[in-house]
Amino acid sequence: MHSKSLVIFSIYLFANISFAGPLSEAEFNQVIKEAEEFFAPIYLQNGKVFTIESDFSYNENNAKASAYSIDHYYIELYGGLVKHPTATKDSFRAAICHEVGHHFGGRPLVPKYYKEYFLFRGSSEGQADYWSAHTCLKKWLELEDHEKILRQGSFSFKDLKFCRNYFREENESLLCTRIITAFKNMFSVKIETKPFVHFLSPYKEQTIPLAASVIHPKKDCRMETIYAGVICPQGNEYGCLLSGNRPEASRPLCWVGLEEILEYEVPKLPRGEVRRIQKLLMKMNLKGFNYDFYEDEETKYLGQKLSKKHEQFIKNLNLGLTHK
Repeated sequence: MHSKSLVIFSIYLFANISFAGPLSEAEFNQVIKEAEEFFAPIYLQNGKVFTIESDFSYNENNAKASAYSIDHYYIELYGGLVKHPTATKDSFRAAICHEVGHHFGGRPLVPKYYKEYFLFRGSSEGQADYWSAHTCLKKWLELEDHEKILRQGSFSFKDLKFCRNYFREENESLLCTRIITAFKNMFSVKIETKPFVHFLSPYKEQTIPLAASVIHPKKDCRMETIYAGVICPQGNEYGCLLSGNRPEASRPLCWVGLEEILEYEVPKLPRGEVRRIQKLLMKMNLKGFNYDFYEDEETKYLGQKLSKKHEQFIKNLNLGLTHK
């Protein structure tokens, strides 16, 4: 790896050159072969057979994760994923990681009724994004020459600076930048979109979902998830906790639901730590709760059961009181 100053100079020469664009069918198939070789052993370690079904001729920018049986998982990949103007090999890899994330991303899971996941409880859309950034792409791409890849396309120096705030090793900073760029291209978000992590730059009031959704969060929320995930150093299924040493790397409340924090994290904390979580949540301008159209009756019932406690919790936050 070159020195830091040389990396800055060499990248600068290419930073405004974009090679993004539709991928060929050969490139589409190349990345799929690469994914099959990388992920098959991981599925086998978990007692599963892994298959990728693909159709380059199908122009929908979409994919899905499902299962043939409890022992045979698969994902479907369509040509539309690589035919849009901002598509790159890395953005395609990010899409594949997202689908694999439905299999292995962990909680929160989609509602039980969701038909695509009748053979397994798939991770929610937000969790699939988060796992992709903090685990999947890091492992898949870690041995590659990240400087070389970044030099071949456009990226944001703001993202590189952001990553250097969290990673001492230059190679890790470059990988971080590469992952962020991959998702920006996947979401068709402008490369120069400013880095945003929820506890670094609190923004407008948020209505907190009572349960994880089976639909994709909005793009700004998805990018917030990627920035949080990529700086999360925890390679476990759940990722970083709000109560951890890097709360801005925890999963954004714009999709995760406050009950995940209260029901999963708070009970595990020493009593003195609860106040610290409260102070962090106060920065989020929390406002009430909403039900998602896709939530099932069981989810709604449990949500209603929790809502009184949650509403009181938010009231106490607004009053600056200690949560008991």
